[in-house]
Amino acid sequence: MNYQHSYHAGNFADVIKHSALLTVIEKLLQKDKPLLYFDTHAGAGYYDLKGAAALKTKEWQRGIKLFLDNTDDKSALQPYRKLVLACNPGGKLQHYPGSPWLAQQILRSQDRLILCETDRAATSCLKDLFKYRQQTHIHLRDGYEALAALLPATEKRGLVLLDPPYEKPEEISDLKKAVGKAWQLWPQAVYMLWYPITHTRPVKFGDWVKTLGFKDVLKIEVTVDALDRPQSLIGSGLLIINTPWKLEEKLVPELRFLSKILGGPKYGQCRVEWLSEKS
Repeated sequence: MNYQHSYHAGNFADVIKHSALLTVIEKLLQKDKPLLYFDTHAGAGYYDLKGAAALKTKEWQRGIKLFLDNTDDKSALQPYRKLVLACNPGGKLQHYPGSPWLAQQILRSQDRLILCETDRAATSCLKDLFKYRQQTHIHLRDGYEALAALLPATEKRGLVLLDPPYEKPEEISDLKKAVGKAWQLWPQAVYMLWYPITHTRPVKFGDWVKTLGFKDVLKIEVTVDALDRPQSLIGSGLLIINTPWKLEEKLVPELRFLSKILGGPKYGQCRVEWLSEKS
């Protein structure tokens, strides 16, 4: 199957993943030294919510629209809210930024971005989007292969985001191998892995990290059960390796807030588990 994120841009999974991503980056930016942001499945970087693909599924109406329409606490997740609104002058929701665009907006001039994508059209969009930023390097190549080829980085600090579509039966196995190899090459980096949770095939994710010696592994699962179809996506999981110090004190309350906005009091849940001892 040919995965195209334009059908799913701005859905509840994007809101959970991208808000968490910005919180992790903000934590890393508390130190002055340069860092590297490495995105293994970058996508197109920017999406039209009024395009044919997004209008066909209308998943963004159960995601970013719900979040922006929430009036209970406009102070919550303010950096994420501001960046999404910056893509939509006048307040009319039409565009949604992907992870590369969001990361680039808050990273500094001394920080680098490596963006990997296998789809030629999406790669072309990335090159156009970042054509004036010399510190952004875009690769038309497999993100897992790029991790092994381009690491270790010259920077001592960094964040690797891995959020594949999980369409291939071997995806989880490939992901495990890629992360294990990358961690051997660049053990000081933070690794943030996204994974889907569905009604019929909930993913038991994360036990494998215990055998690889990873440190400070935080697992968060947010379920919203917002969709009616039994086989649809009902939640998002995040696995963070080398979790920055005290990150959970800010991230967990944010995701619990989101779970109630996106899933309501009946379905919204946020479960937190440490898979390794905190150092």
